[in-house]
Amino acid sequence: MSKKDEVIAMASDGVAGNLLAALLAEVRLLPDIWPQLNESEQNGVIERLRKKVADSVREAVRAIASEQRVSVSASLKKIVFGDHVEAVFSIAERDPARLDLAQCRGQACLIVVTDAAAHMGGLDDVKGDPDQQTLPGVDGVDSSPGAQIVEQARRRSKRKPPSDKGAQDPFQ
Repeated sequence: MSKKDEVIAMASDGVAGNLLAALLAEVRLLPDIWPQLNESEQNGVIERLRKKVADSVREAVRAIASEQRVSVSASLKKIVFGDHVEAVFSIAERDPARLDLAQCRGQACLIVVTDAAAHMGGLDDVKGDPDQQTLPGVDGVDSSPGAQIVEQARRRSKRKPPSDKGAQDPFQ
């Protein structure tokens, strides 16, 4: 792989995650909408954005790989090795490029495997804001002030209540 190809691969590695994070950053800036959504509703919006970003990245990878040649999306169903290699592909019934492929019978064809998954890095890392905000300073480190307060409250809640022996009713 050439240096140029390595740079392109590194730049495109997490393109879907970067796009989704950029879209969500803009949505979060909507002053009266995003903060009013609970975490579940936010995750629903994120999931719809995630699907649109993933579809867009797949289409971009396909367009770049085709380099303006006739291109048809297909799934490899079967491959047979013998004196020569035979491959069977499955094409969507409504793919408009299927007719272009039919006209190419007898011509040399180039099979390009487009791996859009290689560009989907970070797509699942984006999450909605939690409904319950964390306590300031509670970051999982036992030495933080917030963690110490939480630990004290936990210990106190485990203490036994004072016994009733010898207790007098102050209202008598």
